[in-house]
Amino acid sequence: MKINEKLIYYRNQNNLSQAALAKKMYVSRQTISNWETGKTYPDIQSLVLMADIYETTVDQLVKDDIDLMQNNLSKFKLRELSVGLITTLVATYISFISIHWLPLPIASMLVATFSTLGIIIAMTLIKLNNKLHLQTFKQTIAFLNGKTVEEINYSVKKRRYILTTAAIVGILLGTILTYLIATNILGWSL
Repeated sequence: MKINEKLIYYRNQNNLSQAALAKKMYVSRQTISNWETGKTYPDIQSLVLMADIYETTVDQLVKDDIDLMQNNLSKFKLRELSVGLITTLVATYISFISIHWLPLPIASMLVATFSTLGIIIAMTLIKLNNKLHLQTFKQTIAFLNGKTVEEINYSVKKRRYILTTAAIVGILLGTILTYLIATNILGWSL
């Protein structure tokens, strides 16, 4: 049972309305409603106070929901790292283009800086994916959409095919984009 369902259950078992519970907890009725609908989570002080009111333990209130909270935190980190990776990729190419306008040493430092940041973010993202046992992009997307890894499991052979194809496509796109920037924007002749 999720924490919001437990909060409703315990409130009903104690014959309390949302307004009555809110008054006992010194919060608004809307706050209780948000907790019970799962829009927000109660903080630790509120959980301790509720546990006292319901004559139970905080552990009983949150035990089943801890995995859900950890998954939500992991989803947030995955999204944040993905946005960071895309941002550094774009910044790297913009820095490469800036060779046209900026002195070469400055533009080179920008390219190196954003490339290094991108590598660090990519390594962090890979580490988090490994911790969550997410081995493919499709599994990562499924996890972000609320599915479990077990729901989208691939054979080792298919996983290798997908990773190899993704690597080849990534290398080709990077090479083509770099070539187009170098010849069309920077005016290099190769």
